[in-house]
Amino acid sequence: MKKFLLIVLAAALAAVSCNKEVEAVEEIPAPVVINHGSQTFTAVREAIIDNATKAVFNDDEMRLDWEIGDSVAISDGNVMSIFDVVEVSADGVATFAIRENETELSGNATYKAWYPVSFAPDANGKCNLAKQVKNDNGETPEGKKINYAPSIYSQNPMYAESTTKELSFKNTCALIKISLVLPEGTADTAFSQIVIESGESQVYGPGTVENNTYVPSADDASQFVRCAVVNSNAKWHSVVNTYYIALPAQTYESLVFMPQTNTKLVQYFPIGKPLTLERNTYYTLNLTCDDLRTDLSINHSYANCYVTKAAEGQMMFKATKGPSDEPVEGIDHVGVVWKAQAYSTTDLKNKVVKNIYYKRGMICFDTTNNQGNALIAAYDSEGKVLWSWHIWNLNSARPLTDIALGGHTFLDRNIGALYSDKYASGDYETSVLTAGYFFQWGRKDPFPGRGQEGSASVIIKMLDDNNACLNDVADDGRATNPMTVAGPVTVQAAIENPAKFITCAGGHWTEDADGTWAGDSKTIYDPCPFGYRVPALADFSDAWTTDNVTPYESLKSATDTSVHGFYWQADGAKLFFPITGQLSNTAGKLAGGYIGSNSNAASAAVQGYSRIWTRETSHTFVDGVRQIAKGKAWEDRASVIRTASSLNSYGMAVRCEKIEE
Repeated sequence: MKKFLLIVLAAALAAVSCNKEVEAVEEIPAPVVINHGSQTFTAVREAIIDNATKAVFNDDEMRLDWEIGDSVAISDGNVMSIFDVVEVSADGVATFAIRENETELSGNATYKAWYPVSFAPDANGKCNLAKQVKNDNGETPEGKKINYAPSIYSQNPMYAESTTKELSFKNTCALIKISLVLPEGTADTAFSQIVIESGESQVYGPGTVENNTYVPSADDASQFVRCAVVNSNAKWHSVVNTYYIALPAQTYESLVFMPQTNTKLVQYFPIGKPLTLERNTYYTLNLTCDDLRTDLSINHSYANCYVTKAAEGQMMFKATKGPSDEPVEGIDHVGVVWKAQAYSTTDLKNKVVKNIYYKRGMICFDTTNNQGNALIAAYDSEGKVLWSWHIWNLNSARPLTDIALGGHTFLDRNIGALYSDKYASGDYETSVLTAGYFFQWGRKDPFPGRGQEGSASVIIKMLDDNNACLNDVADDGRATNPMTVAGPVTVQAAIENPAKFITCAGGHWTEDADGTWAGDSKTIYDPCPFGYRVPALADFSDAWTTDNVTPYESLKSATDTSVHGFYWQADGAKLFFPITGQLSNTAGKLAGGYIGSNSNAASAAVQGYSRIWTRETSHTFVDGVRQIAKGKAWEDRASVIRTASSLNSYGMAVRCEKIEE
């Protein structure tokens, strides 16, 4: 069964060639002769029904008829043999003859037939819904759980069943014709594929054709909930034409169509209600691609933290609860809770992130060339926060790096940090930007990093989308004081107040948070980007020792020596852990965030902490502490490397660990 196209170009070329001298004649190989036996079947193809008009499908671009040489597989229940079309009548009835050396079928049976032959069941009774093809990189993408389905209409499987030798073929699936529509000015957009996703329902893969249903039933071991169609299997398509896809006939509770370009831009078109697709039925779908964006959550890469590049770009992610595929329900609108840049500023209106809105289950926003951090939230109609996500916008010249150390792999910096090491830009004050952001144990939402004594210009302020400051900053730069609320509170209350630090002197911010970070699997409250999680204590403890963790000191000026942090070194690798301090659980103020030779060590003990949470339910952290005891001189400073447990109401940094496959 072929696709017939009217081609006049070949005739024109032939006419031109008649005027040229023929230098050589290519020898045409003799056709392969297939002999046939006497057993025959006749067959017609039932017309596909247009679901809208109930008219016979007769698209001139994809007109289908039986053709000499088409083959089908026919079974009598015991034997399956191959038959070929040897004759087609004027009214479209095809005669199939058995191939020579194939076994004749019983003269009294219920016959089952499959077209194309590749759709016929294997020895285990499984049928291929359609042949799988390679993607544009020559890969079979099973690891991504996406099957690339053929888009040529004649490859879509058909089935016939009869107690006579007169067969009537029906499509086992529904056929969807997808037309992509582009706004003016975007005609050169190159589409690579359309991915179809259906939640838990199968959309592609082997199945068994059940009696009298002509519909493949699922084989759970090898089904796909995503598939992709590539038009004519070409690499890219600058001219957007029509795509065809066959989907199993069933009711889909959710179905999403995702056109994707060669530059990885995507647009989502979810079907917002249950959709029943019937076999042998033709559907049309027109998709207008007017908001193509980079999908940060593509292939289920969900998280509470998304890393972006500090450049102009259009981004989006699916509104799910952290790393799960559970959608956030009841969203009325979305917006910025706060945003923060490297340096103090009074104007962040169109910086870091901007143009935030909610569309078709996706949270959309634009990035800018201003590196920094932001918190985006989804709200209900009454303004209550339903969930929030951290956007970590990094300078592309300083991308995140994985470092293997102590038998595990960690990010090169704390969550929210813009630099991974001391003196990253040759400017002392920027070293404060290695500290990253603070988290109360078990909470997914970050709080701004520390300020630096005498360096008010690098205080990190939380500004809302109207440039109002949400955190109190001391004039000398040594303390940050986020908006606070008295605890203890519930986990749900913390979700609804992502910008509020929960104070609870002498106690936990909540008593029901022990499962929020803990466990063998990444939880929905984990603050790390996709592919990472809060580390376990055991992943530090073997190599987190006095011998392997050493302080780093440097001159701030000719007369002022300061401690920048600690190097953890093992296995020939090293990680920098900056002095971060911690936020107190009484007022959210910073403590232990600076130590230098100009500190008044004679009147008070001075300490600089580098403290990192682990995911233990005992709220254990690892730290390096550089300290000068009361009454001691700077030269008498000492270091302590340890692990300890704490109240979950303190604010500490998080260093994410890569999840091993």
